[in-house]
Amino acid sequence: MNNRKLVRLIISGVLLFASLMMCILGIGCSIASKLGETFVEVPAYITDVRETTRRSMKSSHTQYEYTVHYTYDGQEYEEREKSDFSPDEDISSMYYSPETGMITETSAETFKYSTYVFFVLAAGLLIASIIAFIVIKV
Repeated sequence: MNNRKLVRLIISGVLLFASLMMCILGIGCSIASKLGETFVEVPAYITDVRETTRRSMKSSHTQYEYTVHYTYDGQEYEEREKSDFSPDEDISSMYYSPETGMITETSAETFKYSTYVFFVLAAGLLIASIIAFIVIKV
């Protein structure tokens, strides 16, 4: 196998793999969007944010612990949450699922938009893979 053929296969293969990953992410967002349709927007706010950083010789890891206060059906609830990401302390609403009792900051519309973005990226990468395979002469 000559070098040009190998380069052709590697470039096309990497682009195809990236396209497949974008498809998988798109499918995941599509599923999350469908599940998110049962969520309702509720008034909410975040308090008691505590940041914990663990250090090791090679790296450090920060985790956040906070309390989410929300109201659903006239009743107030609070849940203690943990996250690797800093919470938005200025939040005024969240999304609550009466079926599962889960609460999240991300709406179904956000997942729906992400689905489209990932599928467009997947199509673009697939086209780029085909073009690379055709253009790189053996």
